[in-house]
Amino acid sequence: MATSTSNITGFQKLLQQAEQDGILLDNSTESLEWLRKKYSTIRPTDVMERKFLAETDRRRKVPLLGRMYMFLYNPKYKDELPYYDRFPLVFPFRRVAGGFYGLNMHYLAPKYRAILMDQLYNLLNNTEFDETTRLRFTYDLLNNSTKYRWFKPCVKHYLNERMQSTLVYIEPTEWNLALFVPSEQFRKENKRNVWQDSYRSVI
Repeated sequence: MATSTSNITGFQKLLQQAEQDGILLDNSTESLEWLRKKYSTIRPTDVMERKFLAETDRRRKVPLLGRMYMFLYNPKYKDELPYYDRFPLVFPFRRVAGGFYGLNMHYLAPKYRAILMDQLYNLLNNTEFDETTRLRFTYDLLNNSTKYRWFKPCVKHYLNERMQSTLVYIEPTEWNLALFVPSEQFRKENKRNVWQDSYRSVI
């Protein structure tokens, strides 16, 4: 059954409503409970790693471009990196030898994640929100338009050999949950500082 676009998009409105309700979408019990009420089918005790990694029918070995995936990752050059995300939330957009490039949405604070995602929805191949649904974009397409400018700090290169789990496919109807439930696992720096760096790289 097709899902109404209005039920999926509108992330900026979600963030605005959270702010109006005095809620910061972070790791707190309060914010997770607020999200649970917005998406009532999700139990408050569901943590992304348990919910998705435990479901074997979601697992993939090779990413399909434009879909959303989560996976455990151990960067090859982590000693040289100022920080990195151990549990990326990624839209792969380009395959390369030994891996792929993708947008890791965790590198943006929720507000800017919402702004970018609302723009990316203009690049859907269809509005069925099923296994056929994907985003269609290239680096050049995003880079050539200021409306997509928040994509820049999200671009990351992932090596297949450094993945420590299979890819976990996130269904399009669950993109809203995955984007805002705080599953990022940054190392060497806290998320607030990562998000500040991302903001400064765009502004």
